[in-house]
Amino acid sequence: MTHLQTVSVGVADYELQLDTLQDDVCYLSVVPRHGQAHPPASALLKGLGWHRGTIATTIAHDSHNIIVAGHQPIDMLLAVQELEKFGGGIVLVDEQKVLAKVELPLAGLMSLKTVPELAEEMTALNEIAKRWGIEGSSPALSISGLALTVIPQVRISDLLGLFDVASQSAIPVFP
Repeated sequence: MTHLQTVSVGVADYELQLDTLQDDVCYLSVVPRHGQAHPPASALLKGLGWHRGTIATTIAHDSHNIIVAGHQPIDMLLAVQELEKFGGGIVLVDEQKVLAKVELPLAGLMSLKTVPELAEEMTALNEIAKRWGIEGSSPALSISGLALTVIPQVRISDLLGLFDVASQSAIPVFP
């Protein structure tokens, strides 16, 4: 279950300065991918247990926009652009390099590849995510549920940004 927590971050030249090695904090965004005109919603995320890299996926319940979490905005942009190239899936990026990807061109959720091919790609992707410190049976999907705005307590919505499920209201990221 997620919960709201206040974190302090530095600011220099109008940019947030995250100390990810000390605080386990990264950027989180939901990027519209269905022709919506609004900009991405963004917040900070703590608790994945990782200190490097970017994960982006179109498996983002229920809207299946792109959800991306990362430590460097440039890597997050590259991950989103990579997903755009093949219509959706899962991408891992670090130091401006695509390290692994699983292409899911059918609605950003399904593959045209055989099960063995897909399993091999997912295994490689999950191994990198585990090396980064992300735990769980499918670490590559560790962020996909954060956009599902019916699961308590705090989620992120492309329309409302950070979202309190119980009160059904937006939460300001910078109060």
